[in-house]
Amino acid sequence: MALALAFVSRNAPAPLNATMMGLAYLTLFIASFAIGWLGTLYEPLGPTAFRALHAAIGASGGVAVLLFGQAIQHVLAANP
Repeated sequence: MALALAFVSRNAPAPLNATMMGLAYLTLFIASFAIGWLGTLYEPLGPTAFRALHAAIGASGGVAVLLFGQAIQHVLAANP
């Protein structure tokens, strides 16, 4: 979380800095809620399918970085 807060505080415009920091904490809440919900799927899915689900979620994040990484770098470079 410290890396995300540092990223937000450095890249957010000054008038929106506090709002963006609040949104960073909101993403932490949503992620923690999703982790808890995914944890409830362990027994119904079984160990193999549960780990496969985690692998698919991680792989989809990697694909998103490959697809949108250049565009995000371009936007961040345009805003000093």
